[in-house]
Amino acid sequence: MDEYPAATSRNQTSKWEKATTVATWLIAATAMLGTIFVVCEYREIKNQTQHLHRTLRQSYKPVGSFPREKIGDLAPAQIGCEPCGETDRFSLLFVPQLENQGSGLLVYVGHMYCVSRSRVDFRDRLIRGEAVAFEVDKLLPFGRRMPLAPGEHIGIKVVADSLPFHREYYVHTLVLYEDQDGNLFDTDLLAILPFEQVESDSFGHRQVRAAVDGVRMTERYHSVSEEQRATLIATLRAGGHDIANSLARE
Repeated sequence: MDEYPAATSRNQTSKWEKATTVATWLIAATAMLGTIFVVCEYREIKNQTQHLHRTLRQSYKPVGSFPREKIGDLAPAQIGCEPCGETDRFSLLFVPQLENQGSGLLVYVGHMYCVSRSRVDFRDRLIRGEAVAFEVDKLLPFGRRMPLAPGEHIGIKVVADSLPFHREYYVHTLVLYEDQDGNLFDTDLLAILPFEQVESDSFGHRQVRAAVDGVRMTERYHSVSEEQRATLIATLRAGGHDIANSLARE
């Protein structure tokens, strides 16, 4: 007679354990669903924030461009050639005008350039930290970080001495600038400059002159990541160029 109550007790215990197990699983599942919901909400908020940030950057993004037409009475680029005492060598001065054609403040940091006989991957090699010959602007530290409002412009000076005469030279220029929030951008300019030799006096001396009408310019715009900024800073510091301090905001 006593076996039935014991069996009933065991059945009740088994049901209770099952109920407890189910409740535990339900609690765990609810907690997991809640975690998934929170993670999804966080990702959605993060995506919305990033989208808003990109939208704001696009709304107030500076765009450094080199116009092909006159800016008022100013030529889009100045090109000068001076003899170096030898009939086949000359010094080059090339000053294109950089204009802020964006909708936000442009803070000019500085520029690097390379004058060569052929096209090189100037910007890409600098960004990757690869070896490439280049010169840096001659600005003093207090002349850097110059703000340009939309529509304002600045001359970007390129100087090369004692160039042997050739019919064509490639001038690669990388201009670095920031927006109002400190995000870094660049404009990569390739200018192809044609030259000719003309008689300068009755003794048959010849002088190099730029064929201004044949100048060709192309440009590309990029945003610069923090990793790329760090690579540029390291490259410039290795060469002892103080523009690195401006890029590092020091």
